[in-house]
Amino acid sequence: ICVQRQEVTSLKVIVFSDSHGDLNHMIAAVEQEEPDLVLHLGDYWEDARELSWMYPELAIEQVPGNCDWQPDAPLERVLTLEGCRITFCHGHSRGVKQSYRALTHLGQDTEAAMVLCGHTHQVHYEKRGSLHVLNPGAVGRNPPTYGVLQVEQGKIKGKIKRVFSEEDIICFC
Repeated sequence: ICVQRQEVTSLKVIVFSDSHGDLNHMIAAVEQEEPDLVLHLGDYWEDARELSWMYPELAIEQVPGNCDWQPDAPLERVLTLEGCRITFCHGHSRGVKQSYRALTHLGQDTEAAMVLCGHTHQVHYEKRGSLHVLNPGAVGRNPPTYGVLQVEQGKIKGKIKRVFSEEDIICFC
């Protein structure tokens, strides 16, 4: 991924999942956070495409969810951002509604610092050894939630927030 920046030592990333047609919540979060990159973890592929048309300068990466028909798109992706490897998927292919075990193995197998998923519509964060496991919840449900990552010099810190709120639900450093 190429994000054009000049002498920026950190990267701000918004993580959305399960937008389910609610573009307004995504727009509000982008306006509030002013990110360098958006990761959309699936369920309503077209929402991320519409966001990219509205913000053509904003880098957006995505994977399909179980509600998306994108047969040529990979279900799982790995990006290296500011020295951090991030693996992301929707989660349905890893059975996250039953357990985060397979997702954790995916993160470990790809040597990621963080593994991201959606699908459950429930906020989830845990740290397993050096691996961060994060589900930002659903930006298209009530309450609408999303993740904010700050990636800097090989380290990740972040939070999960509600749209239209300054209050963090979860914060990790």
